[in-house]
Amino acid sequence: MYLLNTLGPVFIVILIGVALTRFGFLDAPAARLINRCCYWIGLPCLLVLKIGTAELAGSSASDTTIAVLLSTLVLMAIAGLVGGLMRLAPRSLATFVHVSFRGNQAYVGLPVVYYGFLGTIYEGPAEAVASIALAVVVVLYNIVAVVIHLL
Repeated sequence: MYLLNTLGPVFIVILIGVALTRFGFLDAPAARLINRCCYWIGLPCLLVLKIGTAELAGSSASDTTIAVLLSTLVLMAIAGLVGGLMRLAPRSLATFVHVSFRGNQAYVGLPVVYYGFLGTIYEGPAEAVASIALAVVVVLYNIVAVVIHLL
């Protein structure tokens, strides 16, 4: 039941979006606009709110951020090696590496953390740690995405 309570709200929102699109209540331009609004306004506001109100003790945020950064770098290296072994063209290799590390932490990961710890003593700290790690990782993701596509 705990898993359903944690993942349920995330999938319900996704299913509502699919249903609204399928039944014509939401067309492609509107969906793009909502996505842009969530990405450029909603997500940054959420991160600023969670990070700005965080009360962290210890090094859990830095440990988590370092773990996420290191795993991202390892995934990039593995993808680069696999793509090289597959003899991908440079542009395809860049895309292959890019999609290998670019996760969906913002739209799926954060809600799972937020709902997963809701009502527990870990609710605030877990939200803060996840938000801080995501904020740092998004910067790395965007820099690396630009750099690998310029090479």
